[in-house]
Amino acid sequence: MSDNINNRIEFWINLWEDLISNFLKKSYGLSLYSPHILVEDIITEIEENSFQNLDNRAYFYKKLSFYIDNDIIVKNNFKSSFKILRSIFNSERNHYILETSKKIKNEFQEGLYFNSCLEILNIELSKDEEISINFIDSINYLTQSIIVEFIKKGYVLEDIKKFAENIFSDYKKVSGIVNTNYPHNLDEQKYINENGIFNQSKYDEDIIFLMDKLETKDRIHSFLQYFYKTKEKANYIFVVKGLKGSINIEIGGITLYSLENKRFITSERGINDEDIQGRNNNSSERFIQASVEIEYLSPKSSLINALTKLENALDLISCHFKTKTEIEIDSSNYIIVKNGERIFSSWGLNKRENHIKFRDSLILNDFEKDLNSLNDFSFLWSDKKQHKKGHSKLLNAIHWYSKAEQSIKQEDKMLNYWIAIENLFNLEFDILNDVLNSKKKRKIHLIQEVISSTQIFNYIYDYGWELYRHYENQIANQRFSTAKKLPDEVILKANLAVNAGKTIYLEKFIDSLEEIKEHETDLFILQKIENLISFYKDSKFTKKTIEMQIELIESDVLMIYRFRNLIVHNAHFDNALLPYFVWKIRDYSGTLIRKLIQELSVNDNELSNLMIQLFLNKEHFLLELERGKVNMFEDKK
Repeated sequence: MSDNINNRIEFWINLWEDLISNFLKKSYGLSLYSPHILVEDIITEIEENSFQNLDNRAYFYKKLSFYIDNDIIVKNNFKSSFKILRSIFNSERNHYILETSKKIKNEFQEGLYFNSCLEILNIELSKDEEISINFIDSINYLTQSIIVEFIKKGYVLEDIKKFAENIFSDYKKVSGIVNTNYPHNLDEQKYINENGIFNQSKYDEDIIFLMDKLETKDRIHSFLQYFYKTKEKANYIFVVKGLKGSINIEIGGITLYSLENKRFITSERGINDEDIQGRNNNSSERFIQASVEIEYLSPKSSLINALTKLENALDLISCHFKTKTEIEIDSSNYIIVKNGERIFSSWGLNKRENHIKFRDSLILNDFEKDLNSLNDFSFLWSDKKQHKKGHSKLLNAIHWYSKAEQSIKQEDKMLNYWIAIENLFNLEFDILNDVLNSKKKRKIHLIQEVISSTQIFNYIYDYGWELYRHYENQIANQRFSTAKKLPDEVILKANLAVNAGKTIYLEKFIDSLEEIKEHETDLFILQKIENLISFYKDSKFTKKTIEMQIELIESDVLMIYRFRNLIVHNAHFDNALLPYFVWKIRDYSGTLIRKLIQELSVNDNELSNLMIQLFLNKEHFLLELERGKVNMFEDKK
């Protein structure tokens, strides 16, 4: 394999992991929208809302046109269907739109879009050419599309993050046994003889034979092992604290049982594994265990489905019976059973146990300075200012934000975070016309504008620090790293090794990037350096990047509001994406609350005026940026 192809593959694996890591850390980097999601959203909007929401309809039409013009797979495989859909989209032919969308959805579910993505990905990764901007743009879009298709299949991002590295992984021998993360299709059951003995040597031999002849195309096509994996029935078994007794009863597909009455593990060698409470507890006192049968995909990806199903049954019990103690699921310790055999154990620590709570408690000494600064915000409940409506609204917003943090169900989190936001927008006077220059707009449009105006400054701040942290960690761990080391003078200039308590200046790091680039060999990191230099030195690039991010944030808020409405009206929808939009609203609501508290502490004003100021700050920043008059490093320490 040539160096160019190796570089392309390595770049793509890094991109795959980076997109997901950024999203999991900061809720951005990965777009969760795709042609597949669009078609399903159109179907849901017609079936649940008769296609009446003009904002959603306009957004869908815009995305539809974008995919027709820009998505290579849509152009090659779906163009006629998508063009028909667009031609009738703004008509009143809702049933025709619905049936057209359902036809397209079936093709997505059969894998036509996913398979086509893999074909183009294979072409891009197999080219014996240097990495170019066109290559980066192409695989960035393809990668995001493939990731979303995996989410639609039921995988969670924590699992998906490993897939790219897995398909290009090698094998190694550990204690004479071959191990690999490559998703081969060898069936272990076929290596068990009539006496029940597993033929390890033959199994290892076949893995080696298979993997030694793999080419790039074969490895990319091994994604199909994940995508077309058949879900099998399996049982998640949890301990349910707050319920006890000698019982074996089924409620809505959930079996509540005690070990003396029921066993799901039937093999003798694993019989003790089902006593989950006996692992760290010698007491004879046992809570009830709950067995939840689900369509199983993988331990992490299927866990949320099992927990949701069990929570529904426990909610029903709580509704009908008075309990003296809280009913709670120990989701950190569970086993998975299939065909009478244990196939997985979590072996986690219950975060609700007192000793674990103590271990993980916030060490206030580490934040003493920050805690003292919170005194500046005690005006919120000051007797002298209790009459201030803005203060009470902020306190309510903090309350609902806290409730969301403590909620378990994703639906509850979404609703509580949204209530926190809505509390802030019950304003003293109407500012729709002031901010949006239109009295025809609605509150949701104001929320979009204010959140994007607040959030964009965090984005600018985070943009540079992400790469700084990469090099800071590299310097701290350079004894164990194979990466090329930076010269001491560059480390000093970029303030990458600053003593604790000293101020770190982002500007020094940005000004050192040209020198850092000379010592960097990772092509993926080099691309990040180029983007970062452009962002802080090229105002046109900066403005374009920021405007794209503003548009993305406003689209996020619209989709969050749509999820909120679907939940409130008990509508049927695919909630595979719900947890990820919950992460987004958590970030958006928390940032806005903290910003308003900060502003009120120095400017005793109405919330309405503060929100106008937030909007004004963004507008002023963009105009100054256009004039090249912005200091990108102001207060960026």
